[in-house]
Amino acid sequence: MNTNGTRNSSSVSRGLTLVEVVLGLSLLGTLLVSLILAHGRLLLQERSSLRKLEAIRSAEEFLRCSFSTMKTRKGEGKLPEHGFLWKTEVKDRGADGELPIEIVRLRIIDAKEGASDEVLAVEIAVPPEGRMKSP
Repeated sequence: MNTNGTRNSSSVSRGLTLVEVVLGLSLLGTLLVSLILAHGRLLLQERSSLRKLEAIRSAEEFLRCSFSTMKTRKGEGKLPEHGFLWKTEVKDRGADGELPIEIVRLRIIDAKEGASDEVLAVEIAVPPEGRMKSP
């Protein structure tokens, strides 16, 4: 210190100004908000992926057990084990001279918690109704 009570410029310790502190906090806050938003999107995507896997398992079970015994290609019903609805419809029939097939579309719809979104759709080529497989 000088005799008049002021400090020499060489002994002055420099601290952070208020502007620097505010800028640092705003940068940190922006980083934290973006991390929280990214984490939220990740959780939504994970939930959606898990729901789609459940729909795939339900569709496989439906096709293995129920589809071959259906009397008509168009119908709808419930898959209660996971809260899905299923709907089938004939999308396309083979034209004359082409292979005798029908394209049946199986839609799995989310019926849980008031949702009505299509989770999965599968198209299956099958023999036309009334046409039996030859042994």
